[in-house]
Amino acid sequence: MAFSKLRHFSRPAFAQRTLAGSGPAKQQRRFLNLHEYQSMEVFDKFGVAVPRFAVVKKKDDMGAVYDSLGTDVVVKTQVLAGGRGLGHIKENNFQGGVHVAKDRAHALELCENMFGKTLVTKQTGELGKPVNSLLCVEKFQIKSERYFAILMDRSAGGPLVIGSKTGGTSIEDIAAADPTAIIKMPIDIMQGMSASQAKEMAEKMGFTGAQADDAAKSILGLYKVQPFRGVVRWSRHCLRRQGWI
Repeated sequence: MAFSKLRHFSRPAFAQRTLAGSGPAKQQRRFLNLHEYQSMEVFDKFGVAVPRFAVVKKKDDMGAVYDSLGTDVVVKTQVLAGGRGLGHIKENNFQGGVHVAKDRAHALELCENMFGKTLVTKQTGELGKPVNSLLCVEKFQIKSERYFAILMDRSAGGPLVIGSKTGGTSIEDIAAADPTAIIKMPIDIMQGMSASQAKEMAEKMGFTGAQADDAAKSILGLYKVQPFRGVVRWSRHCLRRQGWI
């Protein structure tokens, strides 16, 4: 089964309209910033496959959350900044904001070291950002990755979906190494993305058989998220294959 992981998505400045008699053109700016667990909740509602997860919002909840997911749980600080894995906790100099809990006791220890404290990364500056929640996700072995994105193509006046058989790195690096590796599919903004288009994209991205059906369902779900959540661009989106496939 393919599943999706959203690093973050945002709505950049995108609209510029001139109103008759209202003076110069005005630029509308809207931004949508979600924690990782919030994006996973949105995805799940729209039928996009996500790994099993639970959120710790109170320190005392960690034990129950770990028990609900079983062994091999990834514990991730939830702050609106990148570089969490290489960051550190300001109060105790605990290294890293993303860890794999080896067992229940380790999960409780990680929670004690990170929850309610301040995470400092390259993007936060020295002030850091408060860790008010922890995302706990089932751990699995990644077998392969794909790249998928949806953005607004202003020249065509509609959405453009982009995919690649190669994931795990930036789309710019992929395009520079092999431009033919990038798959582009314009979507009629009035008709929306069809199931057949989603299946075609999944197959071009290298999925076959039942995996192609699962990936197509997630791709179509991602497209449906767009109008309901005001999303214009995903900065990076990976479709991953679990190791037990």
